[in-house]
Amino acid sequence: MIFFRTDANEEIATGHVMRCMTVGEELIKRGQQVKFLVSDMDSTKLLKDKNYEYTVLNSKWNFLDNVDEINKMKIILQENYEKEHKVPLLFLDSYFITNSYLKKLKPFSKLAVFDDLCKEIYDVDLLINCNITYSLFDYSKLYMGRDVRLILGTQYVPLRSQFLEEIANKKQKSLNDALFTNVLLICGGGDPFNILTKILRNAYTCKNFYEYQFHVIVGMYNPNMKELEEFGKVFQNITLYYNVQNMAMLMSKCDIAITAASTVLYECCAMGLPAIFFVMADNQEKDALVFARDKCMIYAGDIRGNSDKVIKNVFMYLQELAKNSELRINMSKQARKIVDGKGAERIANIFCRMFEI
Repeated sequence: MIFFRTDANEEIATGHVMRCMTVGEELIKRGQQVKFLVSDMDSTKLLKDKNYEYTVLNSKWNFLDNVDEINKMKIILQENYEKEHKVPLLFLDSYFITNSYLKKLKPFSKLAVFDDLCKEIYDVDLLINCNITYSLFDYSKLYMGRDVRLILGTQYVPLRSQFLEEIANKKQKSLNDALFTNVLLICGGGDPFNILTKILRNAYTCKNFYEYQFHVIVGMYNPNMKELEEFGKVFQNITLYYNVQNMAMLMSKCDIAITAASTVLYECCAMGLPAIFFVMADNQEKDALVFARDKCMIYAGDIRGNSDKVIKNVFMYLQELAKNSELRINMSKQARKIVDGKGAERIANIFCRMFEI
């Protein structure tokens, strides 16, 4: 059995669960059993949609290293060992993992962890940092002499199979000749700052508002759905999408994305979709440094500071891209070099070989 310990809710959105589900799907294809361990019922929404098996721990998603959770995890892992007569595998994805927590579970399982932030050295068997920011950390030096397999780089970004299929099946449209009209507007699974509504409200004040078709993704944990729905009712050039099953196909129809820094940036890379992005959390700040540096995305600012200025920047850059097809082409080419859509396959293959499953 392969267990995934992760969570999703209004505050942390869906990124952790989504990439675990993506890797889990590849492991299931290889004949493995997968089960999710989550803190509370909030995290089960996505899992229910995809019929994943799960156990709710009734624990604190933002404080994993507590006696109650540790004891529950030990019981689950020990019972699985007694049932299958082999050491279970535990895949962890949370910004609230600590090495103290991991050390308490290590005697009961093999450990793999997604590590985006490099906050501390982890006593695990396998560590993955598939973000474009991994090069900011000296992993080789940090883990020198430790028996830890490192998987680093954007070739391991675990995107859903739909992206690989869309890349393979569709002919890339010409960014030079295409009319610039379709704008994807997305803020991940949640929107604690109500930024989607603010962007639409600002867009309405622009004289060329009706030249664009806005495709707005309403995340599963978005607390501002009613406000967004009012826009959708009033304006024919605003379409709201809920529980999108094929994001890759929708992206392929758009000319640009306006998005928070998140997994969406890597999805845009795979699709060659130019993006204007903003930061709304501490863990996204390094994305701003690297994506903007490599000129594959345009950074509009940190929404937690001066949101009015950030939104002003968004529309300044939007109009610049609308007029400059050469810039859009260059951004698209640079983005496609970063992600090819095969990351989940690579992780699953390494996982199966390494743990001989």
